[in-house]
Amino acid sequence: MTKLDRATREEIKAEVDELVQSDAEREMEAQFQARFDLAQELWLKIAEQV
Repeated sequence: MTKLDRATREEIKAEVDELVQSDAEREMEAQFQARFDLAQELWLKIAEQV
């Protein structure tokens, strides 16, 4: 196994960081959408009872 040069390591690290950030953003968006949908559903149930 050969050692990766510094530039290659930095490129790999940057790509991994970008992928992790992208996954985290998608997860946050999914959680936000789930909360929004739940809140909307609850407001509709409240409105039906009024």
